[in-house]
Amino acid sequence: MKRLRFPLIILIILGGLVALYYYFNLPVNFGKGSAVFTVEKGETVRSVALNLMDDGFIRSDLFFITLMRLGKKTRSIKAGEYEFDLETKNTKILSVLSKGIVVTIKFTIPEGYNLKQIAQRLESQGIVDSEAFLGASSDKTLLDKYKIPFETAEGFLFPDTYIIAKGLDGS
Repeated sequence: MKRLRFPLIILIILGGLVALYYYFNLPVNFGKGSAVFTVEKGETVRSVALNLMDDGFIRSDLFFITLMRLGKKTRSIKAGEYEFDLETKNTKILSVLSKGIVVTIKFTIPEGYNLKQIAQRLESQGIVDSEAFLGASSDKTLLDKYKIPFETAEGFLFPDTYIIAKGLDGS
């Protein structure tokens, strides 16, 4: 009987750990639909986990942080706006946050538009403030980064349909 005690204890502990994993990985909500979650630039892992728990996406911030640490994803969470189904599991949420699969918007620049018209179009579609965009389009640091040798980005924003992340600043 003593020989069976140790393996039985190990089996019970393993069973308990598996049960806890499945419980904490279950979605909090089981309804249809989706909800938006935002990760701010510079936000800490703990803050992200607490916000996910407060917003009803996960059951336990500690479990989520443990998942991040085990998966070595504590430094890979990307800022942005995310959309999750209400039935999304923790592991899927973590995967989406670490891959940076943010909500995107399609934006078209019609042929012949100048910077001011592009800025007005961006603002009218609720993508970015026109003044922030115009400021960024003449920002020397940003122009140097993209190797634009002029005072503005005029002429470098080509007519096309762009898919951009929602919630961006002017740059």
